[in-house]
Amino acid sequence: DVDTTPLSISQMEARYDFERNLLAAISQGNSHKAEMMLHSFSTLSFENRTPNELRNMKNYCIIMNTLFRKAAQEGGVHPIYIDKVSSDFAKRIEGITSVSAIPDFMLELLRTYCRLVRRHCVKNFSPLIQKAIIKIESDLAGDLSLNTLSKEANVSPNYFSSLFKKETGLPLTQYVNNKRIEYAKNLLKTTSLQVQTIAQHTGILDLHYFCRLFKSVTGKTPSEYRASLTIN
Repeated sequence: DVDTTPLSISQMEARYDFERNLLAAISQGNSHKAEMMLHSFSTLSFENRTPNELRNMKNYCIIMNTLFRKAAQEGGVHPIYIDKVSSDFAKRIEGITSVSAIPDFMLELLRTYCRLVRRHCVKNFSPLIQKAIIKIESDLAGDLSLNTLSKEANVSPNYFSSLFKKETGLPLTQYVNNKRIEYAKNLLKTTSLQVQTIAQHTGILDLHYFCRLFKSVTGKTPSEYRASLTIN
């Protein structure tokens, strides 16, 4: 029989209340609040559905990954950004080998989804600009010219340019360049790809122009930037 004593009901209500507030914090990208809440996780009731403690904790990680994914979407993040993060975490959960690794994993899970909301939230933009931003960030190597994006949006280039700057605070070209350099920095940090190859991945085929642009944004050439990472 299901245990329905007042204590069990109270614990269940506390857990659901905790999850609701935690998801609200994540949907706002509020990492500080979410992390503070996570510290109280161990004091909440958790239903053990199997005699294996590690399996129980993995199951809860799976649940949290699903809920955090929904919270990020509620926070205005397009599924194209959420799907890979969610899939990667799902694979990593099954690779966890000890209960002691769960707290750090949960913290990383939480921080990643909060960061996703802060970086990719588009709910405050108009539908037209939302689509443009998603197009830009999902296809940095593509044709992101004003003529192309305005044509896809079925509006005039002047109208698109004016609306884009009004809503994002940046001219289209500067916004696109910033995103491309941000992506290039990530590739320099996480891969050993040649600078020319990285430039191509960002959609900039002229290596000299890429290096000038990179330095104008970061203050360093791509090679200098990578070297500084090694030193640090």
